[in-house]
Amino acid sequence: FLLVFRLGRAAVRFWDARAAIGKLVEISRSLCSTAAVGCVATHQIEVRNEIARWICAYPIAVKNFLRSVPRKNCERRLEIGLLLGEHDANDLLNCN
Repeated sequence: FLLVFRLGRAAVRFWDARAAIGKLVEISRSLCSTAAVGCVATHQIEVRNEIARWICAYPIAVKNFLRSVPRKNCERRLEIGLLLGEHDANDLLNCN
């Protein structure tokens, strides 16, 4: 009974986490769409691109914050890729 209960709770936790990440992706897409429409209407293409880069970097930052496994900054920097500039990426990776 105890093993079945623990497995059931693990499945519930997994699906709850999956639903939360799905909601994060949904909100990110909605926010990016809204920013794109607003910036195109005012011809602010650079602002739109900067907003999109930070929105894309946010789920990566959340994932790195939630995982307890310490990783090197160079591995995390590769994960961010070309989304952010060197200074912004270092600031993001070094914050707590």
